[in-house]
Amino acid sequence: MPRSSSLEREGTAVPLLSGRTARVLFIVIWVFLVAYQGLYLLSLGNGLDYPSNPHAEADVLRASEGYLKQGMDAHHLLPRILYGHRFPHDGGVKLLLDSQDRVFEKNRLDFPPEMGDRNQWIYTHYPPGADLLIGGLAKVIGLDPIWRLRLFPVAFGLLSLAILFRTITRICGIERGALFAVAVATLPMISAWMPTISLEGCTMGLALIQASVVIRALWEKPKVGWAPLLGLFLIGFVQGALTYDYLFVVTFLALPWWLLRRAEGANVSARSLFWMVALPGAGFVLAHVVHVLIIADELHGLRPALAELQRIGAERGGLESKFGWFKYAAKAIYYYIRSLFKPTLTGYAPWFMLALVVSGLVALFADVELKLRSRRGRGDWRLALRWPGAGSVLPALAAMVGVCGLWLFIMPQHTAGNFFLTVMHFVCCYVFMAFIIVRSLCVRAAA
Repeated sequence: MPRSSSLEREGTAVPLLSGRTARVLFIVIWVFLVAYQGLYLLSLGNGLDYPSNPHAEADVLRASEGYLKQGMDAHHLLPRILYGHRFPHDGGVKLLLDSQDRVFEKNRLDFPPEMGDRNQWIYTHYPPGADLLIGGLAKVIGLDPIWRLRLFPVAFGLLSLAILFRTITRICGIERGALFAVAVATLPMISAWMPTISLEGCTMGLALIQASVVIRALWEKPKVGWAPLLGLFLIGFVQGALTYDYLFVVTFLALPWWLLRRAEGANVSARSLFWMVALPGAGFVLAHVVHVLIIADELHGLRPALAELQRIGAERGGLESKFGWFKYAAKAIYYYIRSLFKPTLTGYAPWFMLALVVSGLVALFADVELKLRSRRGRGDWRLALRWPGAGSVLPALAAMVGVCGLWLFIMPQHTAGNFFLTVMHFVCCYVFMAFIIVRSLCVRAAA
């Protein structure tokens, strides 16, 4: 039986919003989102997105130029991020080229000799999905002006939000769905990263779509069907083609949602959880297996490809020195705390802190009530947070924090150097906390 509440014993339930107000709120949200992106694109013009990730954008645009000049299938689809002479002060050109404009020897161990040439050197440290997508798009509409290339990630980002908002509205009703949409749409991290040509916004959008598929599968039907499982596999594969740091998010995202659904009283089977974890993880791994085989084909053998990836893994994991792991992990934790709680135009604050406190109250207490009394004596109101189920949401919330933060402890060197990217994993945590809050919120008029 659900936990008892004083709100059940006295007072009349009052809608959080009227249906009309909720619809108007949705219109305002979409006007805000579209206007923000339009103004942001206008401000960026034909330049790089310096507030976000100009380093990766410069590399992607150079790789796209390489695809245009040499063909999409040149070098087995692998990107050449040093190609040409665009953006001479941004991206890999600052780190990988010597005074003779040749690639440093240490960055082409086991590579064919011709890859000392910047126009022939291939980038193996990251999946080529973003380079291929933007390169293919550039073949259709051209590389310039750059803002046209940004329309794809913007459109995809808005689509992912639409799918998420529709999902929450179906589960919680339009009133709670509107409040959820306000919480998500006003998070700076969401809008600021949406138009990046390096497609970090698309990886974030895919994670939101994956969450939507999982939520619908757990809340709308008694048994998880084959269609959402196939969708999860495909999402995992596409994510694997775009990134490698979303490994744990993609693989284990269903676990916290499964725990949350069980905390609500649903008898969701462990078998369903297994497939919702195994299939997206398998899709992600398959994409990386394909990537390794492509590198092996380009480097004329599996051994040099695996040696290259082993060097990358040791570096990214902070294993090159005795205390490297501890040094980088401590630094990454500091950067995460700062990113999550310090107000910036591309981060989380103050919404993440607020969501963490409020959802934490739901997790720790059966009922949290705030009594509001009108100065004019027109009645009392009780604003309450109460999870609609017998179980605690604390295990689910802890699991989501773990899923979003696990990459830090596996690859601390990569996280410390790219914390502004990997901290995006916590968008999934923020969405999770916002769901808990709107699911628990209720208002009652005193009897």
